[in-house]
Amino acid sequence: MPHQAIDIGLPVEWMLDPHDQTNVLGVVYEFSQSKERKIVWYTANKRRAKNFNVVRDLAFTDGAPETSPETP
Repeated sequence: MPHQAIDIGLPVEWMLDPHDQTNVLGVVYEFSQSKERKIVWYTANKRRAKNFNVVRDLAFTDGAPETSPETP
C-alpha cells in the first residue's frame, strides 16, 4: 500500500478541563489526505464535555527553560 493512501490523523486542537489544564478531555484530529477533522472525547462516557477550553498549541511546562541536546 503506498504511503499516500494512508490517511493519518494528527492532533490539531485539545479540549482541556477549565479547572485542571493538565486534564485533556478531548482532541481534534485532522487527517492528512482528506483534511477531515474528527473529535475524540476522553471523558468517562466518551461524550462531549460540558465545559472545556480549546488550545491549538499544547505546551505543558514545569517552569524550567527548554533546552535542546545541541545546547550546552
